[in-house]
Amino acid sequence: MAEKTQETKPPRQSVLHSRHGELGAVFSEELFTGEAYRRFLIPEHFGDPDAEHRAVRSAAGMFDLSHTGLLMVVGSGAAGALDRFFTNDVAQLDGPGKCQYTLACDERGGIFADLILYRFTADGFMLTCGSHRWYDLAMAIEDSPPDGVEVRVLNDSHVCFAVEGPEAGAILDELGLPTGHSRLSFEIGSDEWGDPFVNRWGSSGEDGYTLILPNADARRLWDALLDRGVRPCGLRAREQLRIEMGYPSVPADLIGGVTPNQARLGWAVAWGKEAFSGKVALDIEQAAGPSHRLWGLELLGDRVIEPGGPRAGAVYDGGREVGEVTSAGYSPTLDKSIALALIEADLGPGSELELHLEDGSGEDRIRARVVKPPFIPEPRR
Repeated sequence: MAEKTQETKPPRQSVLHSRHGELGAVFSEELFTGEAYRRFLIPEHFGDPDAEHRAVRSAAGMFDLSHTGLLMVVGSGAAGALDRFFTNDVAQLDGPGKCQYTLACDERGGIFADLILYRFTADGFMLTCGSHRWYDLAMAIEDSPPDGVEVRVLNDSHVCFAVEGPEAGAILDELGLPTGHSRLSFEIGSDEWGDPFVNRWGSSGEDGYTLILPNADARRLWDALLDRGVRPCGLRAREQLRIEMGYPSVPADLIGGVTPNQARLGWAVAWGKEAFSGKVALDIEQAAGPSHRLWGLELLGDRVIEPGGPRAGAVYDGGREVGEVTSAGYSPTLDKSIALALIEADLGPGSELELHLEDGSGEDRIRARVVKPPFIPEPRR
């Protein structure tokens, strides 16, 4: 396990950092809680985030997700420990090669991490967590399991890629990597590429694959994908794609006590389980109904919300504040601005509300219509 330390450290970098620089990457610094992995330099874009977005929608793009937490949990009590910690039912992973989307909640039922859980042996699990709190999650799991359960952080030895788009499967197939398995399952690739985990999962709505492989094989595979026309993409395009699908994210949408039912993620909760962190609070909310829900907003006008533009904040119904925007941005697919917002539960699709915008020089409100995501015509995954 990585050692906790109070020492201030420079931002961490992917093993591909210099390669990204050669390809024209513009970097941003992502903040993470937990001392050992506090900051990470991530490609924001490679010159044209809208073109990167279009590449994923029309062909194939790839993302370096080295900032994602990669944890391995092994031992005879691993399944039970994880089942008590996470909301979903680990028993549904009834054999190697299965994956599951699940949540970690605090005792009040608020989500503090979402993740993909992999089962690779009867007593061996791996998880990928994009939350800024993944290191805190690792510490919490390490502090709670019974004897014989070991938690390992793999971030110093492994890298995580996402390859997404209509042509992603065909290109990975050309490289001899597995692609025929079902969504939310994984297979192990050939030793030519370091025996990578290849999980059929993505955040764009297109056919997507998440690859986890040793650092030593990272640049060779990245360049092989480049040679086959896969476009390198940054965090800004990934956010645009995610928002178009309406997928909530930590910390943007799932923070400040937002519960699974509020986020419309109740399907990731095994309500019949005897116990897991936050269950008591969530059972109470399940019976009463959530106070707010996360919905999509289509802006009714020509205002554009994008990095460096107006900041979206409160949502109003007439003169009454009824919620807040959690994610917002310009959709290249729809050629309009869209948003995700947590609003009062009695409002829903079809409601017309006002969105508060502030750009530092004044305030403005524009009309928006509540919709049920995804915003794009249909998922293509």
